[in-house]
Amino acid sequence: LRPPVLFTTMSDWAVYFPLGLVLTMHDAALRPALLRRRWAAVAATVGLFLLASLHAFGVIPAPWARFAAPVPLMFLLPVISRTSIPWYRRFETLGRQSYGVYLAHFVAINLMVFLVGSSGLGLERFPLLVFPTFLIVALGSALLLMDAMTRSLVARRAYRYVFGIAPPVVQRLGC
Repeated sequence: LRPPVLFTTMSDWAVYFPLGLVLTMHDAALRPALLRRRWAAVAATVGLFLLASLHAFGVIPAPWARFAAPVPLMFLLPVISRTSIPWYRRFETLGRQSYGVYLAHFVAINLMVFLVGSSGLGLERFPLLVFPTFLIVALGSALLLMDAMTRSLVARRAYRYVFGIAPPVVQRLGC
């Protein structure tokens, strides 16, 4: 199945959503079995991720590994306690803001690409320096803009149109 708009995205990744639904719906029944096999899931996830990475860098041919790597991870995630994850509340907050970050980050990345390219310093030759900077600037600017817009009564009206979601303050008030 290759829908004309989504091309391979839908056909490549469509198995994970139904699998996630099944695991969520039958969580109580599956949890004991998943707990017993969690270390096998960890080993399989790490091994398949390494194979996928080696394939991506052209070291070995394993094109199937990128599709197989998320499967054991999906069997592992239901047995991980969210409180065992460091800074889990911050990650949950970031997760709630992810659509807004998705919509706003592209402007910051394009600006950074323009600035790096036109600076004449040759920074594009140092991707290990430039890419993390892009990540920090794109994520930080989107989050700062979201925060600033939630604090301003005038800007809060435009928040939904800029970020595609209601601002957190408005959501708490039930609007």
